[in-house]
Amino acid sequence: MCIRDSSGTSSAVGQFDYSNTNYTTALNEHMATTCTNAKAANVLVMTVSLDLDAIDGLAAKVRRKYRSAARVILLKRSPWSERKRFNLAHEPGHTVIAPSGGVADETAWRAGLPCGGTVQVFVERLEKEKGAAELLAKSVAAAEGRTGLVVATRLDDGSKQVYDRDETDLPDEIAERFSSAKSQLKTAPDGEVFLHAIVPAAEEAWIAAVTRRLTGSGR
Repeated sequence: MCIRDSSGTSSAVGQFDYSNTNYTTALNEHMATTCTNAKAANVLVMTVSLDLDAIDGLAAKVRRKYRSAARVILLKRSPWSERKRFNLAHEPGHTVIAPSGGVADETAWRAGLPCGGTVQVFVERLEKEKGAAELLAKSVAAAEGRTGLVVATRLDDGSKQVYDRDETDLPDEIAERFSSAKSQLKTAPDGEVFLHAIVPAAEEAWIAAVTRRLTGSGR
């Protein structure tokens, strides 16, 4: 264990103890301290199961109706502890420096933050009084039947319209969500509409055939 890994830790971490147990204790304390500091700065830190191979973590600003935007850091649950610690130290930088926010590429590289971009995430509260139970039941049924749904939500008032794949005369933009299995934010004349594609992933089936040539008299 490098001596620097023990800096800022409690007396439970030995400065010259090179065991795996001591190293893990130091990492855990660093993670806890960083999360505490983030919380004090009104940044929410969450570990989630991100189904994205190329992303280990991301920093986001979440728009909330009638409230100020929330700053959130998502950490992928599967990477090893040291990678998580790096992600937790790295992602808050994007709340200050982001190439997509008008910062020069050279400045971003010097700060160690060349990665960047804009990801729009729609987060909503599911409430029973507003039909959440019915929507969840339809989603489960569509997943089990491998049919899928597209849910159109108006962001200004939260009203929804649910589309089934088997419906006739689907609008072109809804049919495209079923085909691509990708959600999309649409800007309409009367406001923004989030098209949430709840479509099961395609299944692959491999079929191998082996032929045997029979030779000989009478065959």
